[in-house]
Amino acid sequence: MEIPESLKIFLSELNGENVPTLHNFSSLLHETALKDSKKFFLLTVTDQSRWHKELSLILMWRAFLALLPAAVIEKPDEPCRELVRNRLQYLLGEAPSDQELDLLMITVKRLQLYASGGRSLIGENSLDIDKTSHFNILKRQNFRCNNCGYKFKDSDLEYEKDNGDQNDLNPKNSTSSPISLFDRSPQKLYRTAVLDHIYPIYLGGDCEKNWQVLCETCNSGKQDLLLGFEGRNWFGTARITDLTSVSPQLFYMVLNRDQECKMCSRKAIQTELRIKRKDVNGTDLYPNLIACCTDHIPRA
Repeated sequence: MEIPESLKIFLSELNGENVPTLHNFSSLLHETALKDSKKFFLLTVTDQSRWHKELSLILMWRAFLALLPAAVIEKPDEPCRELVRNRLQYLLGEAPSDQELDLLMITVKRLQLYASGGRSLIGENSLDIDKTSHFNILKRQNFRCNNCGYKFKDSDLEYEKDNGDQNDLNPKNSTSSPISLFDRSPQKLYRTAVLDHIYPIYLGGDCEKNWQVLCETCNSGKQDLLLGFEGRNWFGTARITDLTSVSPQLFYMVLNRDQECKMCSRKAIQTELRIKRKDVNGTDLYPNLIACCTDHIPRA
């Protein structure tokens, strides 16, 4: 198979006399990009159907953000129902129904509340297994991290309520990661159990249905990611070190995408998941990494 024409243009531009720009590339590649797409999928170890699903999520997310008038965030203390109605009418060409407007206003009010008070509005900010609601979540998760399936030890559940930001990793509860060279998980995995909001609080609210328990590594990797593509690593990084190492963010994104071992289909509630390369000679790019349980990562 020949190198795709678009990629040849890219390489020529990189080695040409002029510094290429986004505008240059978009103009040059427009005619060849679609023609080359099948070759690109093969080269990047990307499943075409998954790619289209992720692009659909991007379109949906941009559409959601487009529904929000800037004043919702800029002036969070002011009533804005009519402002939101007018914005929808402008975008859609007709006034929304009251039911449609009510649905959006629930989220708008959360956004305004968050813009006014930030994280101080989070009612449940740390895990306390003495609370029935927190214990029940852990029990439903089989006392495992809901993303990577790590089985929590007693020491992992002893979170100090006053130890500050939960994204500050606790070195006391860390483990060395690599099972072998085939295990592409971060070099250190921090295992203190953390109460996490599945959707960021300004979107999903603060309630039990929006809670889960993650290990610190998955929690620090998740941050405010909602769909996954918001992370730099989803697109592909230009940082050299990231091509042969996996950050907590990329670790979270791959496991959250796959949600099960690709060898045996066991999920995080059943087993601990790590990640490995599809193409062992490829780099640590998002599409070249897959979830795999510890039993199916080669030890050699």
